[in-house]
Amino acid sequence: MPGSGPIATIAVAMAGSIAVNALVAQTMLALGAWSPRGGVLAVGGICALCVAARRLRSASGANRGAGRPNTNE
Repeated sequence: MPGSGPIATIAVAMAGSIAVNALVAQTMLALGAWSPRGGVLAVGGICALCVAARRLRSASGANRGAGRPNTNE
């Protein structure tokens, strides 16, 4: 989150993690597929997809010019 302080970043990260955990739990309970191991795997898979999307986006240069200035020049 460019332009925001560390406390705001931590607050948004905490809210996001609670939301992901709650949505995974609700979905698994609704489908009758709840298990602790399955929940951990589902949340881990969602996190892995988010990391992969961020790496692909930064590799493609899609967010170049947004946030911090490019200091590699």
